[in-house]
Amino acid sequence: ELVQRETNRNMERAGVPVALSAEMTELLVLTFRELRAGKTADGKALESLSTVLSTAEAVSTACAAGIHAYYYGEGAVQPQHLVQHLLGTVLKDNPDDLKKVRHYFDHVVKKRTTQHWKEYYDARGELG
Repeated sequence: ELVQRETNRNMERAGVPVALSAEMTELLVLTFRELRAGKTADGKALESLSTVLSTAEAVSTACAAGIHAYYYGEGAVQPQHLVQHLLGTVLKDNPDDLKKVRHYFDHVVKKRTTQHWKEYYDARGELG
């Protein structure tokens, strides 16, 4: 996975001993992909965001989450770190996109059953 590889490479270069796990990569990449495409992986329509949500922004979001986890967390990226930094990525272009992200969490993330998706949903309070 490009996002995971580049995030981990950037963290290593920065001297931050935090690696993005496969589970956290899945949360971030699928969220970006679905919000960018305006549809879920199973084809349900979503309102797409006005912001680009590029691969480079995914790496940047993951790196910010990793640095946050290292200095202020337990040293491992958790779902709440991703949500906190997803917020900044989404709000930079259009504050109205926040409603769409909240809708995504309430109608898509909520229905996913694995533990890391449940924790991601539980962190939705970080969206304000």
